[in-house]
This record gives sequence, C-alpha cells and structure tokens, in this order.
Amino acid sequence: MEESSSIKVTPDAYYALKSLKKIFKEKYGRTYSISDLIVVGNLLTLSMLETNTPVILDITEEAKLLRLKKNRGESRSNIFETLKQEHLPKLSTLLGGKSRDSPSLVIDIINTLLDEEYLDAATLVLFEHKNMIGDETFKELSARILEKQVSKKK
Repeated sequence: MEESSSIKVTPDAYYALKSLKKIFKEKYGRTYSISDLIVVGNLLTLSMLETNTPVILDITEEAKLLRLKKNRGESRSNIFETLKQEHLPKLSTLLGGKSRDSPSLVIDIINTLLDEEYLDAATLVLFEHKNMIGDETFKELSARILEKQVSKKK
C-alpha cells in the first residue's frame, strides 16, 4: 500500500474544496474525494503555470497575501470567495480565449489527460463530448486511449 499522510489546510481552503465537491455532486451527479480534487487542481495549475506563468504567480501571491492578512487578523473575508470574485471572470483568458464549449479546448484537455496518463478521465471527457468533436477526431482519440491502455497493461 502506498504511503499517505494528512495535511492541514486553512478553513478557507477547506471551504473551497468542499464547495467544489458540492458542485460536482449537485450539478453533475458525481462524487469525488478532496484528494481527487487536489490532484486535479494540481494538474490544472501545473498546466496553466507552464503557459501563463505571470498570471498564475500573481493569483498565487495574492492568495498568500490574503492568507497572511487573515492570520494577522487584518481581514475577515473568505480567501476563496475573494479570489473567485476577482479572478474567475478573467481566467477564461488562460484558456487562450477558447470557450468552454470549444471542440479544440476539449481535444486539448483530452490530449493533456492522455499525456499525463489519466486514461479514465480522458475517456470520460471524450465520451461526454463525443458529439462536439466530430467522428474522425473521436476515432483518433479513442484509438490513442486504447493504445495507452494496452501499453499500460503490459
């Protein structure tokens, strides 16, 4: 069995994770652990950090400053809600201006998941967006997923 450990997070960070967990359950009918959300958050942050370094560093620095202010008693605001209000509308620019419903964005996400060996997630995204990406692309990505699954079992 792999080693695991407990981590301590601030109440605001816990609130952010619980809020996301609730959205997945209520909006999409899916349940995920906080560990799942942390892994996906790290994957997305890593991906965006490589392509949008200044923006991600600025948001991360702001989160740190808000946490320190709160720890010193200088602020009572919820850090997650503050960052969400300020940055969520602007974060679409991190996706290169692609819409959430853009076939090229979906294909990019699937390819990233495949490159990182998240085969189940890639399969899920592929089938959820089958009608959006076209038959030929669907076949190509399906074949790539199958190849990776076969090679992983060897």
